Amino acid sequence: MNQPSKPNLHLKTAFAIVLFMASAAYSLCAATTESNIEKTFQVKAGGHLVIEADRGPIEINTSDRNEVVVQVRRKISNGSAQKAAELFEAHVVTFDQDGDRISVRAHIKDEARHLDRGFQNFQVEYRVQAPKQFNFDLRTAAGSIGSSSIDGKVKARTSGGNLRFAAISGSLDANTSAGSIRTGTIGGLVSATTSGGNIEIDGAEADAKLETAAGSITVDRAKSKLTARTSGGSIHVGEMDSSANLNTAAGSISVKLARGPLTAHTSGGNITIEEAHDTVNADTSAGGIAATFSSQPTGDCKLNTSGGSITVKLEPELAFDVDASTSGGKVTTDMPVTMVVTGEAKTDGLKGKINGGGKALILKTSAGNIAIRKK
Repeated sequence: MNQPSKPNLHLKTAFAIVLFMASAAYSLCAATTESNIEKTFQVKAGGHLVIEADRGPIEINTSDRNEVVVQVRRKISNGSAQKAAELFEAHVVTFDQDGDRISVRAHIKDEARHLDRGFQNFQVEYRVQAPKQFNFDLRTAAGSIGSSSIDGKVKARTSGGNLRFAAISGSLDANTSAGSIRTGTIGGLVSATTSGGNIEIDGAEADAKLETAAGSITVDRAKSKLTARTSGGSIHVGEMDSSANLNTAAGSISVKLARGPLTAHTSGGNITIEEAHDTVNADTSAGGIAATFSSQPTGDCKLNTSGGSITVKLEPELAFDVDASTSGGKVTTDMPVTMVVTGEAKTDGLKGKINGGGKALILKTSAGNIAIRKK
């Protein structure tokens, strides 16, 4: 009987070697190549750091040391070592020191932009150690920006990423085209703008202007003038010591404690003011309004809704000239209202004086009830 032929051992060995070499070549091609840069600068507190990056996140950590350490970490995945070296060479990072002012700039050479397009996994990040008493101007075309506590001014710009800061003693000018903004307490003026994300501020010691095209806005404490606007989200304020203007095109508005004059407008949501000590002007096109007055306002108050009920709670000693009317509900009151009626009394309205009269309290709804309650 014929014996079955045995496999050619030499052929199998050669095939295995070919597979190994192909695998090794693929691994080499897919390897990650890194090229890192680090610079240290001696500075004094109160200096200035400028970073202008064409890509990559920026992270600032502060300390009491009088030096600035900048680490630029660069890596390329899924490319040959030779091609990676060419791109690293074309990615120019420059450092400059003028006294206590440090500048870092990075960009791809114009004649080498074709190399950049060939690498989808070219990643750059900036890690910085700096004095806590320092000022920062940080810009990146693509990436997040963040920092620990800073005793100075901050300006931050990114075309695609989140902005995140701990407490800042000075002013903050923050802008992102696609990302959220989150901060601790800011001691100076605040300007925060995003085209697509939420804004959260722990505290604003000075005037603050906040705006987002698609997201919610939350401020825990505002000690000075607050302006907040969103085209698609809710607005929540904890305590406000000064005036506030809150506006949203689609969302609710809530304020826990308003010590100053408040203007609130929404095109689609409820408005809730848990405790007001000054003038309130609130308007919603689709929602209810609830407000509690704990002190006598310094100006006339108006609460208006096109589609919801209105509930007002008053401290017993507060005085108002009340004008309440509804087109699709009823008006009720727990507070004595002095009225002068001539002719037929209306059942859908109430006009008179509380505690002898005072600033106007105008309550109007097109579809809902109105209730005046004793706090």
